[in-house]
Amino acid sequence: MNKAFSIIAIILSVVAISLSLWTFIDREHIARQALNDREAALIRHYQPNLQKIAADFDITNYPSDPHTLEEAFDPILKAFEGLSKP
Repeated sequence: MNKAFSIIAIILSVVAISLSLWTFIDREHIARQALNDREAALIRHYQPNLQKIAADFDITNYPSDPHTLEEAFDPILKAFEGLSKP
């Protein structure tokens, strides 16, 4: 009985150490993927509003399917840069 508990404890320890090492080694990929997922969610959320703004201000170079925040916001921000200059 004690031998079985010892074997189970060793197996669980090996699994826990393996999982923690995998997470430690792969942390940059996990973080990068989380940022990419968040960026995609933001673009999906704001895309209809940004397309409407681009159409209202006759911004012709607005991309139909932006993949990054820069692609989504740069054409609009560049169009607005000229508004504040005297």
